[in-house]
Amino acid sequence: GGSSSRSQGESSSRYTPEPIPTLSMMDYEDEQEEQAEPQVEPHAEDVDMDDEDLAYLNLHDECERQAYALIKNRRFGHTKTFDPELLAKIGMDVDFANVWSALGWDGFVPAEEFCSRILTIQFLCTPQEVDDGISFRIFEEEHYFSWKTRSTHLGFNKRLPISLEKACCGFNRHKFWPLISGQVVTGKFMPRRNEIQYPTLRLIHKWLTIILFPRDDDRPVRNDELIILYAMVNKIRISPVKAMIRQWLTNFRTMGTIECTSLI
Repeated sequence: GGSSSRSQGESSSRYTPEPIPTLSMMDYEDEQEEQAEPQVEPHAEDVDMDDEDLAYLNLHDECERQAYALIKNRRFGHTKTFDPELLAKIGMDVDFANVWSALGWDGFVPAEEFCSRILTIQFLCTPQEVDDGISFRIFEEEHYFSWKTRSTHLGFNKRLPISLEKACCGFNRHKFWPLISGQVVTGKFMPRRNEIQYPTLRLIHKWLTIILFPRDDDRPVRNDELIILYAMVNKIRISPVKAMIRQWLTNFRTMGTIECTSLI
């Protein structure tokens, strides 16, 4: 779970919460989506909270209780990371350091503390987008973080732009993908990591899907990840915080292990 330094939110009294986007609103582009196993949303009256969870979780409405029902029996894993000694042995440690410096990610270090299932469930069941940030409830207390603040707490440079699309306004997936894959693409296409021609970019995408966007099938290159690769190639400084949280909230549509726990 997050350390105490991450639990101090900004006052949310000045903000009026908007309803959290539906899962369809948070979708990546159609061609980037993995096939999620269908889940039947339970009715609130059918949701029984486990006794050990009841003592710690505070879920206020039907939406939150439905979210709880969808993830309560899932496996919660510690956020993975790369072994720095391995990176050094294969000669990638310098390449990675150069990329992080160019992006403004020098301060981002994957959390090493063990995960908290309860804190992760509470966060994933209660977030709401408010103004220019996100609010959530932990132990009956409402917390608000602007996207800038949340980005800084994760270790990204405080001056980084939050919007990937605005920072990378020159990005065109149909032009960039052929540059790194050698493929000719038209219409909808589903890029995959093993099609990337450059070993460093392939390994960096693996890093992205292990740490920032963890999921069971990490082979597809999703659109946000492709934009980040574009930023790396073009040395554009960006923060991935909004894309990260959007990915975390797609956990409700999958059946695998939830591995964003150490960053929450």
